[in-house]
Amino acid sequence: MRRAPAPPPPVGGSGQLSTKVTVTSAGSWRWYFPGTTTTARIVSAGDAVALR
Repeated sequence: MRRAPAPPPPVGGSGQLSTKVTVTSAGSWRWYFPGTTTTARIVSAGDAVALR
């Protein structure tokens, strides 16, 4: 799967992430945060994009 570059996602007060990208091929994606010494690693549920 080829990934489109995305800008850093904005984070609202509720902690939700959002971003917009231009899709050039079908595929799946998920958010991934590797964690730090003070914040746990987290991986979101996956989502998919289908082109018509």
